Parts: sequence; C-alpha cells; structure tokens
Amino acid sequence: MELVGKSLADLKASRPNKVFTVPTSMGAGIQCLEACEDLHKHGFIHRDLKPANYACGLGDKKRVVYILDFGIARKITNVKGELKAPRQSVRFKVSV
Repeated sequence: MELVGKSLADLKASRPNKVFTVPTSMGAGIQCLEACEDLHKHGFIHRDLKPANYACGLGDKKRVVYILDFGIARKITNVKGELKAPRQSVRFKVSV
C-alpha cells in the first residue's frame, strides 16, 4: 500500500476557478479510465467512482493517479472468470 496525496476533488477545489487545465484534465481522466479498466480486468467493479476516490501520488509519483475506497466494490466474475448473472433485486446502498 502506498501513501497518496490529495484527492482529485481537493486538488480541483484548490485551483483558480475550481477547474483543471485541459492537459491536466485529459491526463488525469485517462489515468482514471485506465484504473477502472484494470479493475474490470481483474473481475471487479468499483461502484463509487467520484473525484474524491482518486488521489495523486507523492514525490516522484505526483503525476500518478490512484483509485481509492473499495468499500462497496463487487466481484463480477465467477471462479471460471465468467461474468456473474445480474442480481434480481438489489438493496439500496449509499456511501457517505
């Protein structure tokens, strides 16, 4: 486990006009999508994606975006690596 810096939500809030530059948005966005893709390749879905659940690294990894908070993540593949059938009913879940 690595120590990470501020979340994307905190970094965005600290920017002038509370927006990232286009290059920063593109770079961070691509890394966020790649993190989700890696998670899906391993048979999981996150289920709580938002800027507060992504954070930048520290030091020489300050431009690396990490995905956080797997509290309501779910395994979507069975032991054979096949997608599980969708559940027929789902309890309401909330993340605060």
